[in-house]
Amino acid sequence: MDYKVKKEDNQFKVIETKTDKIIYESVDEKKARELARKWNLGGGFSGWTPTFFLDEHKFQPQTD
Repeated sequence: MDYKVKKEDNQFKVIETKTDKIIYESVDEKKARELARKWNLGGGFSGWTPTFFLDEHKFQPQTD
């Protein structure tokens, strides 16, 4: 799975490219890029990110 970082509304969002789902949000660009790199190198899920991980009702952006 591939991940990219996109800046939007003063937040840096890590997005799963094949599903266009936001996996992580932070005001800290370095942290977002570190996580995207880690996941791109195999540190994430095998296959698509499970829906329980993407539950938008529980998702809270990180303000680090």
